[in-house]
Amino acid sequence: MDTLTQVRELRQTGPSDLGAARAALDTAINSSPRRNTRPRTRGLLIGAATLAVGGIVTASTIGLLGGPGSPAGPASASAQEILANAATLQISNYDFPLNAGQFLHTTVTTQRLVYLNPQDPADPFTAMVDGATGAVITEDTRNVYKPASGDEYTIQDIGFHGTTSYGDLTAVQTGWKNYYEANGVPAIGAAPDATAYRSADWMVTQASGTDLNALDKNRPGADTLRTQLGQPTIEDQWRSLADPRVIYGTGEYRATLLNALSQTDGVTVDHNDNGIANLTYTGTWATYKVTIDTAKGLIQKVQITDAKLATTDTTGKSTTVSQTRPSFVPADTADLTVTITQDVVDAAPPAETATN
Repeated sequence: MDTLTQVRELRQTGPSDLGAARAALDTAINSSPRRNTRPRTRGLLIGAATLAVGGIVTASTIGLLGGPGSPAGPASASAQEILANAATLQISNYDFPLNAGQFLHTTVTTQRLVYLNPQDPADPFTAMVDGATGAVITEDTRNVYKPASGDEYTIQDIGFHGTTSYGDLTAVQTGWKNYYEANGVPAIGAAPDATAYRSADWMVTQASGTDLNALDKNRPGADTLRTQLGQPTIEDQWRSLADPRVIYGTGEYRATLLNALSQTDGVTVDHNDNGIANLTYTGTWATYKVTIDTAKGLIQKVQITDAKLATTDTTGKSTTVSQTRPSFVPADTADLTVTITQDVVDAAPPAETATN
């Protein structure tokens, strides 16, 4: 029995099954084979919305767009109802029909807020606020074109780059130039040219001189939280909404996650009108904001603002660090923002190479 079947069969039917569903989802997400096709250097995680997970789910269809959708539901719907409805739509809209020659086009744009730490010029940009004198929003975009027939995707990437800076702008520009521009990344405010290629694996990234793949030494991850807490946490599940394996995975995959989240206490509905709902969940580690197209069940945006980070030193000892947003960063700026759009198109961009 594969992991997706196990997750589907363990999808909860009531609150008493919530623990089993969460555990099954956590197992499925983290038992996927991990791969890394790009070289590591020091610095931040860069490129193609990989989000520091490195795993893959092979999906026969992506299934986020859905068909004509269902009624958006009343504006008075609770957060639990909105999430449960979105979960149902993942199943009913799983097999979206494509005509011959068409492509299901999914765009995932990932933005991260990173801080300049002048005390460490060898690795100057980090997720840690302590000692920061400036900050940069970084961005990368992946476009995946899934054909109506065949199993080879066309992938178009706009690689890692900086879009906006805050704080000591001179120091930020200097740090960026000495670290990232020295490794082929454009100056802040400029984006690299898009590159397109074909692959049977949507997680593959074409190697290039500017395609850095590095995990920042201070960047926290779900694996760290699991190590500390010894169990799947509800915050892991909220964070998983921004995981490419969930975004590009099957409808059952997302349905199980959304079903589990639908029974979370303390979720607020900030907005629910014209088919768009904005939900907020505040946990111990972070605040999670999610935008959902309630008619199609499409998760349009995930924003995560960290309240705590977990770091691990060279001896393996973990330390929890609280984060207080510096005054030079706008209060509504998230630490991680993942934006998802999806449409059907009649053509994919010409691919330069094929990558297997």
